[in-house]
Amino acid sequence: MEKIYLLFILILLPFLTLAQEQKVQEISPVVVESNKKFFSDDHTTLTINSESNPVVQHENVGYLLSRKSPLITRNYGGYGSLTSVSMHGTGSNHTQVTWNGIPLNSPTTGQADLSLLPAGFVHRIEVINGASGSLYGSGTFGGSVNLDNEPDWNNRFTTQYSFNIGSYGHLGHLIALQAGKSKIQYNISFIKSEADNNFYFKDIYWHGSPLRKNTNNQYSDAGILQNVYINAGKGNYFEAGTWYQKKILRIPAVMGSYETSNARQKDSLFRAYISYRKNGEKSAFHIRSAYLSDYLNYVNGKPGDSLAFIDSRINTSRILNETEYRHFITKRLIAGGGLSYSLITGESANYISKIKETETAFYGNLKYIYKDFILNTGFRKEFYRGLNPLPQFSAGIRFMPHNDLAIRVTLSTKFRKPTLNEKYWRPGGNPDLRPEKGLGGELSTEWNILNDIRGNQHISVKLTAYYQSVDNWIQWILKDSLTPVEYKKVHASGIETWIDFSFLIYPISVSGFLNYNFNRSVIKETYDGNPIYKGNQLIYVPSQSSRASAQIKYGNVLLDISCVYTGIRETVETGNRSLQLPPYTVFDASVGYSVKFSSMPFGIWFRCDNLLNKQYEIIRSYPVPGRTFQLVLSLGFSRNNEQ
Repeated sequence: MEKIYLLFILILLPFLTLAQEQKVQEISPVVVESNKKFFSDDHTTLTINSESNPVVQHENVGYLLSRKSPLITRNYGGYGSLTSVSMHGTGSNHTQVTWNGIPLNSPTTGQADLSLLPAGFVHRIEVINGASGSLYGSGTFGGSVNLDNEPDWNNRFTTQYSFNIGSYGHLGHLIALQAGKSKIQYNISFIKSEADNNFYFKDIYWHGSPLRKNTNNQYSDAGILQNVYINAGKGNYFEAGTWYQKKILRIPAVMGSYETSNARQKDSLFRAYISYRKNGEKSAFHIRSAYLSDYLNYVNGKPGDSLAFIDSRINTSRILNETEYRHFITKRLIAGGGLSYSLITGESANYISKIKETETAFYGNLKYIYKDFILNTGFRKEFYRGLNPLPQFSAGIRFMPHNDLAIRVTLSTKFRKPTLNEKYWRPGGNPDLRPEKGLGGELSTEWNILNDIRGNQHISVKLTAYYQSVDNWIQWILKDSLTPVEYKKVHASGIETWIDFSFLIYPISVSGFLNYNFNRSVIKETYDGNPIYKGNQLIYVPSQSSRASAQIKYGNVLLDISCVYTGIRETVETGNRSLQLPPYTVFDASVGYSVKFSSMPFGIWFRCDNLLNKQYEIIRSYPVPGRTFQLVLSLGFSRNNEQ
């Protein structure tokens, strides 16, 4: 792995030489948009700037999404535990996560572990609700979460060191460096964190609910990421990046257990990509290649115990190649399309042999602009070994009767291909599984009620109604062994509201949001016609949830307060009320002071999570820490090209 990483570092070096030989020509950021973004006017989006708040840069992307978006995140308690995300009442393998356009979802499980994605490694997070299958491909019933790194072409040299210390042995370091000129930018970041996670919790599954200490819950994590961006002039744009992450996690016993645990898991990932764009007055061309590898090693028990000892190792790798083209036929009509090819390999003692699969897809899109209307349509066809998914279609409209009001309507078909584990795991894997399929639609209204730029006052309201149907929902059930089958049909529908606000009462500025979500994700039928499941809510999908956040700034002092409410959740699909998880409300707060001495920014922040010391469970039988404290110190140096 380390040799591969060094190889890609060397690959980046020729671009540095090339950049020094080219004349600068500015590129419009609109032209640089990928086809996925360019043809998504009909979808509602939410953008989170992960750079703007240094106090969360030591957290993972899952933490940031749980506080700053309406998405549902789930983890198993404690820093570093497996964290997944879902949208619009669907499953965690129905949300696609990408990094600079490269899909990160695991080929083995179909979901992305957000605990392996540091928030400090990405500049911007974009959430696209109900992303269409014709644009994004497999696994977008809920939508897409895009993690983006972007260059600052005005930057000459910037460096930052951030130190984090907190409750239960939490310790973190973040180092970032950005350097370049107006035609080249190079970014590199390094992060390291660890925690004992030895918090106390009330074990409600033991008689008398005693106070117990969580043991065997330590974790350590380290990663390094780098990007290089080159504006070679005349519309030529090069980009490359690498990312290596490694995590060691000990897994505690569940609540109510009378035995201790010695389970542990090691994860490592490596991502690398290289891309080239050519932008003209009426066209844009983009080609990209990427390599991704993932390794997981789960160990439980003692090596001498042949009956109970588990040492499971899974290696996967992916080679992705994609090219896309966009052309302005007229000022009103734009056509785009592309072709992608992937080679996926998987190795595990639980597979019969080394697995190799190829995926090929071609797709096309049309955008038509007429006065206040934008119409997008799309088509996609994918090919897999042994599978023939249906073609994917999408159509959507954005209507803006005036600058402060936008109405969006979109309809698209969706699918999710079976994962490697679902097809090949022994015992139980089912190579004859068909893809999940369905249809999704969304109607949204976004209204800027107040938009006074001079007075720094802004209020906007976004209201979204959605519907998703998922047929052939794959679920592991008990036959001779646990076996995945196309078990159920699910309908998910709901309403999502989002209010953004900001205003200035000199010298105090206030900004924030309010969010409320209502969802019904119900099982319409099962393949065996079992009536006990019909009409029940999906597990771990709350019918109601809400969030609120406010940032109050006075001079150099910033106060950030957030609140998350999560309603009742089912833990079994039989609707057994005695096994429901109760609702909970969690408050977090942070206060910080930042100042800049000449070219040296300095900041200190104090954060308290779970301010009211609420005990709750996100996943049944896995406790979450009570009140925790963190201190963050940050020191940097910056200079732009004009200095």
